[in-house]
Amino acid sequence: MQHQRVLEEELKSVNLVQLINARSPLEPVGRCFRGNCCFHEDNDRSLYVYPERAQWRCFGQCDSGGDVVAFLMAADQISHGQAIRKLAVQYGLAPEQATADPVNTANSELIDDNSQTYLSGPGSFEFIRRRVERLKRVFDVDSLYAAERYDLIRRPTISYVDDRELTAGNLAYIGKLADAFRPSTFSMRTLHDNQEPRTVGILISLPTTIQAHAELESADSQVHIEDATRVYDGGTITWCEGEAIYKDLGTGTHYASTLLGCSSKGFCLVLVGDSLSPLWVWPREPKEIGGRDRPFPYRKSGESKVSFLSLESFFINNSLNGPVPEFFTDISGVRVAINVPESSSNRHADRMRLIREMDRGID
Repeated sequence: MQHQRVLEEELKSVNLVQLINARSPLEPVGRCFRGNCCFHEDNDRSLYVYPERAQWRCFGQCDSGGDVVAFLMAADQISHGQAIRKLAVQYGLAPEQATADPVNTANSELIDDNSQTYLSGPGSFEFIRRRVERLKRVFDVDSLYAAERYDLIRRPTISYVDDRELTAGNLAYIGKLADAFRPSTFSMRTLHDNQEPRTVGILISLPTTIQAHAELESADSQVHIEDATRVYDGGTITWCEGEAIYKDLGTGTHYASTLLGCSSKGFCLVLVGDSLSPLWVWPREPKEIGGRDRPFPYRKSGESKVSFLSLESFFINNSLNGPVPEFFTDISGVRVAINVPESSSNRHADRMRLIREMDRGID
């Protein structure tokens, strides 16, 4: 199951009438609602909202329409990923952040409690029933063990999405970052079976004639071409020097590695194991949204076995192309500080040196 698909299914419960009514008052007309379109000067009530289909349509000057995400993208002039993230924050599906706006119900009597899942009591039987039905559209819920199914239904909704807004020169990745729901009871075998192949690299070109494509250069200098619909933004890049700490999820062993670069979304370019070239890897979740692992695959040179690692921490000593970044913004929207670790020059070698000096003094 892919995180963004699950979150989009959850957002189908958002009351579209309430959201649009907060920006442009609506009036019921039969089985739909009607009002002035807020995207152009309109005194003819050209905007129609169809709550049963969760769709809106303007039959006036702008001739536009779509779902709740399309409305927010047009209203706030933001990207697809930003719109989903903003809605998730507004309706309690993601941690609060500075860009979240409170719900403003200009005509509160228009709220349809029967279609507002999140106002009908999270934890209630009706809430759980509806959530299971939505999750079944994108995930085989019945194949899970009872404990896994309980964890899936009761845990907070996936609170981060992959951003479709692409910029040449930024880091980008092919395939969803969060492609599978993995409760703690999932085995490493299940993790391997659900892992979607992906490539992370610099977005070097965006050919768009006829069909949109993206060309990514990975850290081993290979160029990968993919439909732009499967490519997502990884943030701006800072070339730097530092250290990264990652964990082998199979053995629980931690390793320190050289950090060569990082992005504004927390992706890090690191030397992993005996790799001939560095790898771009993504960070684990911030603790504010659960601190769960976001595993990345790694195959040792000459071996067929795939290990799954998790980037747990990193710090930057200096930047090679500008100021040292003080924070990164996780794809969940959570801002994470990049701290300088406390350190000490005190070592065991100092004690041994003192012992040798004392021995020479005695002699």
